[in-house]
Amino acid sequence: MRETCFYCKYADFKTQLDTPMRGFAKCRKARTPEEKAKYYPRTNPCAAGVFQTASEAAIARRAAVLGEIPLQCAEFEQEGG
Repeated sequence: MRETCFYCKYADFKTQLDTPMRGFAKCRKARTPEEKAKYYPRTNPCAAGVFQTASEAAIARRAAVLGEIPLQCAEFEQEGG
């Protein structure tokens, strides 16, 4: 499993779906004020260093609302980029 926001238990994707922030998440484990204010793309590797896999139900809900991670992003992550 890739350790990205899309699959993380601590990613909060409750942004307005009709805004440019659609598909971006806040990290509930952010440590600094800068991290707390930042929105992370769903393909972002864990910045807080506390990744825990979300439940299958949570991942399914995210996929239903946001769509799957685009193929080119998944391939990029597999390459280690």
